[in-house]
Amino acid sequence: MTSWELRYVDHLVRKHSKNPDSSYKAPLPLQRNPAKLTVETFDPTTYEIAPVQFEVFKNILRAHNLRWTTYKNETTCHMCRMGPVDAELIKLLNTQLAKLLADLPDQAVLSVAAARKTPEYQKIENKRQKLLAAITKYDKHVRALNTARKYAYDKRKNMKVGEVFVTRDFVNHHDHDGGHVKCLILVLEWYETEGGELQVLKIRHYCSDKDTLKTNFGYMLDIWSYQLHKKDERHPGFFDGFNVIYVGGDHGGHFSSSATMIEESKFYRLYGKEIRLVFFPAYHAHGRADAAGAEDKK
Repeated sequence: MTSWELRYVDHLVRKHSKNPDSSYKAPLPLQRNPAKLTVETFDPTTYEIAPVQFEVFKNILRAHNLRWTTYKNETTCHMCRMGPVDAELIKLLNTQLAKLLADLPDQAVLSVAAARKTPEYQKIENKRQKLLAAITKYDKHVRALNTARKYAYDKRKNMKVGEVFVTRDFVNHHDHDGGHVKCLILVLEWYETEGGELQVLKIRHYCSDKDTLKTNFGYMLDIWSYQLHKKDERHPGFFDGFNVIYVGGDHGGHFSSSATMIEESKFYRLYGKEIRLVFFPAYHAHGRADAAGAEDKK
């Protein structure tokens, strides 16, 4: 052994972490210039993948002109989370205002009307009015949540043969060069026989043309006209077997604008299809189309 190896073994013995009778194996020297791996010399059983540092990962994305974000958005509904809290806060503020009026020193000197004009009272009242507005919005949100999604999924569950439920959504992608790609996803669900198994078809429509890359009503209506056209050499005719189309999803401007719905009202005259729209409430518009968009990104 070399002198440093003897000192190291003696250190281990004194620390009671080594049996002095055991044989010591010196560490292998570092390979400062290891041989280059080839197909013949590479052994996959001995290879271990080491994850890169986050900074290295970001440099790789930057080198390939790929976008990256570290922002995280809440997936829970803010109104559903704060609505019950606001209702309790209103009770507290009402109690505070009542106490201010009850503690008036002299009703003759300081009337109730005058007390309501004091800065202390007005400050609490302003908070109360804001909470009332938030609670009114929350109540409408709950009514929509209890009706829209329930109506939509009841219709999907009880569809007749010849009806189809379509969930639609726009999904953002990027190509290998970092370019923006838009995708309108339509997820079709229907029954081919009464009491049969629910059939699912996911249709994706990609667009990477920079001049026309907009998630507007024109993009969606072009897709509708293409899909609702009867089957021929250029059109797939996926909707030929349906006479009623239920459409569910969010209420973005490309779906809920007057220009969109005016054109959709013509579907029966143009294609013989009755369309019934169901817009889900804010923060609750997720559906099969969102899941299909996640499949693409994976």
